[in-house]
Amino acid sequence: MSDWRDDVSAGESAGTAARLCGLEIQRVREVESLGEAWALLPATGEGWVCLADEVRRYSPNERGGPLLTAEVATGSTTYNLRFEAGRWTLWTWCEVGGETHRVVSRPFLSAELSRPNEAPKMRYATYWTRSESSVDGVALMIWQPVGSRFVGWEE
Repeated sequence: MSDWRDDVSAGESAGTAARLCGLEIQRVREVESLGEAWALLPATGEGWVCLADEVRRYSPNERGGPLLTAEVATGSTTYNLRFEAGRWTLWTWCEVGGETHRVVSRPFLSAELSRPNEAPKMRYATYWTRSESSVDGVALMIWQPVGSRFVGWEE
């Protein structure tokens, strides 16, 4: 029987490549003021922010407006900020060395039109982990999704 790490290509489609990695997801901080929420986002990186009245690309120089959610990628880390129940919570998703997760990266069309009639692509990495299950008493090892993180723009 082959080692499960040998089977990372299962389920791939054209334009995707699976590989193994480690993943650390951390709840970093919770704040209650809008100013503190904007201050949680990194000074560099690329991403997007969703305000109450628009969705736009992230710019460290444009920190204002009614922030609802944001995803900003800096290298192997994505900062994920969400407003819920009257407060903002910052999470980080950081890809690290290891073989605990399978990751597949693929582009998706953005709703943003930075050029006339041409939407840029947002690249997301989706992470999967192996878990044991059984059906009718037969043990199975299956890949289950953990979640996805924004990793960058493709122009």
